[in-house]
Amino acid sequence: MTNEHICSCGKPASVHCTFCDEWFCKACYAKRHVDDTHGLSGADDLETLYGPAAPHSEHKRGDHITYSSAKGVPTSGTIIWCQAPYRITPYASIGLRYVVAPDIDTGFVDIVWPDEVIIKNAS
Repeated sequence: MTNEHICSCGKPASVHCTFCDEWFCKACYAKRHVDDTHGLSGADDLETLYGPAAPHSEHKRGDHITYSSAKGVPTSGTIIWCQAPYRITPYASIGLRYVVAPDIDTGFVDIVWPDEVIIKNAS
């Protein structure tokens, strides 16, 4: 017997929200919590998933942006988290990145570097 959970969208769920006690795929979880549905708990859960929030960034959580996808195609989505830079070794670090829920649900979030943002769309 497997312990597999299914998201309400029908995809396998891998994220458990401890506040509402529901299981989500990462994309549905991100979209549900972008509006802070669960207040600080949602932000805490996103920090657990994606690491500390960036204290400063050009674009903010909830901004709708157009960006260049990994395939080089312009794509739009909503920023669900601004991931702070972090050090991976004493000599190398990863800069700020945006975690984006794409408008077209792929079941995954996109990781977007600031230089991949083409435009901030009007809300």
